[in-house]
Amino acid sequence: MSTIRRVGAFLEVLDEDGCRHLLRFSTIQAVSDTDPLQNETLITAAGRTIRVNVALDDIVAMLATQEAVSQFQLVSPVQGHTEGRFRP
Repeated sequence: MSTIRRVGAFLEVLDEDGCRHLLRFSTIQAVSDTDPLQNETLITAAGRTIRVNVALDDIVAMLATQEAVSQFQLVSPVQGHTEGRFRP
């Protein structure tokens, strides 16, 4: 299995310990970069935080439809750097 995949209304993730988690989209509270390379992400869902080896942008693409993504833009105070916050 890849580290992350969409399964209907759920997101299936494989954490750094090799454990699988099936998260309902509506329970996901936060998605955050874990490092400056932006190749790992923390997903907080239902009060639990899971680290996955997937870039934040790849996870956002799976979570949102193209219409929803187009309503937001990443806030970047420095060109080439992403803080991971969204602005309507």
